[in-house]
Amino acid sequence: MSVRGQAFCKSSYWDLDVTWYAEWPDFTPCFHTTVLVWTPCVLLWLLTPIEVYLTKASRRQSPVSWTFLGITKVGLCLLLLGLSFAELALSLQRHFQEQLVYSAEFCSTGTKIITFLLVLFLLIKGKRDGKKSSGILLIFWFFLSLCGLFSYRSILHHVFWEDSFWTPPQEFILQMLYFPIVFSELILSGFKESTPSDEGQISEVSEHFTN
Repeated sequence: MSVRGQAFCKSSYWDLDVTWYAEWPDFTPCFHTTVLVWTPCVLLWLLTPIEVYLTKASRRQSPVSWTFLGITKVGLCLLLLGLSFAELALSLQRHFQEQLVYSAEFCSTGTKIITFLLVLFLLIKGKRDGKKSSGILLIFWFFLSLCGLFSYRSILHHVFWEDSFWTPPQEFILQMLYFPIVFSELILSGFKESTPSDEGQISEVSEHFTN
């Protein structure tokens, strides 16, 4: 049984013959392109007002300094933004070459671009307001990693076990780079950044023990 969506995607949204009655269960390409991409992004959009409120409520006088951890978080987010723009450029190139590009591909890429821009805004705003970590962003990266894991595993299976692509080779390379970066963001989001006041407290403790 399948739920059809070929006018929007390259396959049906849901197909039990693929997802359940199969030797190697998997989601349909359309499900990978839409639901597994949109769900974490929409979740972040819905939680953003809460994140902004919590940032204002816990606002400190001193901003968070630009540490290696903070620079790495922003840098990886910029890389994800760059990969999304590259994916959009490849889709537009195929479209102008009169190749079939489904609307779901443009929608998913646009959703990622908007979401990563939002993440950049929240990261920079949090640093300016002295927020050391973000539980909302941690939740977002967790669900994005979880959903991305299913797609990452599916692509590897199709390439190395079935010897077939359901994405163009250039997009395959982008997707192979995408998941490790997302997972790295998840790991980094579990660490707190330091503030000048924290460094001052460490100095005071050091002086207390040395004097």
